Amino acid sequence: MPVMPTHTDGFRGDQHGFTLIELLVSMLTATVVIGALFEIFIVSLHQTSRITDSVQATQLGRTAMTHVVDELHSACIAREFKPVQENSGETELIFKNAYSAEALLPNTKAAEEKSKPGTGVFEHQIVWNSTAKTLTDFVYKSTSGEGSGATLPTPDYFSTTHEAANAEPKKGILLASNVTETGSTPIFKYYKYGEEYSSSTSEPVSTLTEMTPSTGMKAGEANSVAAVLVSFTTAPIDKQTALSRSAAFSNQVTFAFGAPSSEAKIADGPCE
Repeated sequence: MPVMPTHTDGFRGDQHGFTLIELLVSMLTATVVIGALFEIFIVSLHQTSRITDSVQATQLGRTAMTHVVDELHSACIAREFKPVQENSGETELIFKNAYSAEALLPNTKAAEEKSKPGTGVFEHQIVWNSTAKTLTDFVYKSTSGEGSGATLPTPDYFSTTHEAANAEPKKGILLASNVTETGSTPIFKYYKYGEEYSSSTSEPVSTLTEMTPSTGMKAGEANSVAAVLVSFTTAPIDKQTALSRSAAFSNQVTFAFGAPSSEAKIADGPCE
């Protein structure tokens, strides 16, 4: 019986594999590519986190600043009224304001009895706690009288307990957390009208001059405050501040029904 010939030479090419050098080069190339992709992923993740933190800090700070500024815009209850109260300083702002849809400004108690919450005369004590880094608004409601003559309880914020027994609520309204000063600028700066306007080549004409009360102001000083500058920096909830994650805010409110003349000696006071 004839024997069929075998052909093994034709299969030798198909059985050829990778050499050790080729395997090492392939593994090194894959490692480099995966490492590069991983690095891109990490950078993208950090960038996304930074942007998210920055947006969050901006939203928190803008909400707090809007709250303070809106309240200050309602501080001129009547002509020649003195909104800022004694004991105001760089970390604490005390002022009166009022809200009403009518010309008459009732006391808060009377307004609430007529089912008009949020209406009446109020006193605000906005406190920056440098230790807790919080900005809190303690609200005091008037109990009798009306307009600029409304009777209000004594502001009694106590720094040890961080509460005010006369405020409603006594723990106050938290405006923002993770709040710090912007550089060396205090949270609250105060200005009064100067006797004459000032100007320079680098600054516009101004009728205001800065006051420098490092501690609580006396009643006489507070009565002359014609403007308040509010400045602070907010950080996101995770408290990360690196790489521009925090946001700085600054806004000035002037207590005036009209601008005083800058062409003559200034005799105006707040709310004129």
